[in-house]
Amino acid sequence: MASEILATNVVIKINDKVFGCAQTASFSTKREMTSVVCSATGGFTKQVPGAESWDGSLTAVMRVFGTAEEATNVTAREMYSALRQGALVDIEYQLGGVDEYVFSSKAYLSNVDFSIPEGSGVVTWTAGLIGAEPLLLGI
Repeated sequence: MASEILATNVVIKINDKVFGCAQTASFSTKREMTSVVCSATGGFTKQVPGAESWDGSLTAVMRVFGTAEEATNVTAREMYSALRQGALVDIEYQLGGVDEYVFSSKAYLSNVDFSIPEGSGVVTWTAGLIGAEPLLLGI
């Protein structure tokens, strides 16, 4: 019998650190299509697979960690620094439990955004990712 993967069964890691208090996460793999038209296609525009790419976005609650916790948790400070330095990060998405899907790759950060709500709401931050290598699905 099939079972659903709940958000509580998703773990995201960046550089082997847990991306905790995630509010949302998404990633998308794309393949460009290249148009080919010539006499051999009879004037028909044929589409053939071209370059592959992926990107993603992560949003989390803004948190301040003690020294021990910072060693195992991704911080907004780290992601902001990685963006400013143009540093490559390792990313891993673990979806599910026993028979989980594990996607992994390397990426650059395209943006780090901070959202401060009106009133007493929680501050969040978002990191945009651009794949530097193919996003691989492990076994």
